[in-house]
Amino acid sequence: ASTEPGDTVFDPFAGSSTTGVAAIRTGRQFVGCELEDDFVSLSKQRLLSALRDVESDIIRGAVE
Repeated sequence: ASTEPGDTVFDPFAGSSTTGVAAIRTGRQFVGCELEDDFVSLSKQRLLSALRDVESDIIRGAVE
């Protein structure tokens, strides 16, 4: 709510990267830190999925 599209959001305790997914979906950059391996693995999956969704939306918009 306090950033603009294109801004970078930093989450020092990223957990499963809910903040990162929201950042990607709203056009922000994301940097997160997490020490727990299980959360890092989950975060990677969630962030890649969010990036694929955004990419698909961009491609669909170009085709329509």
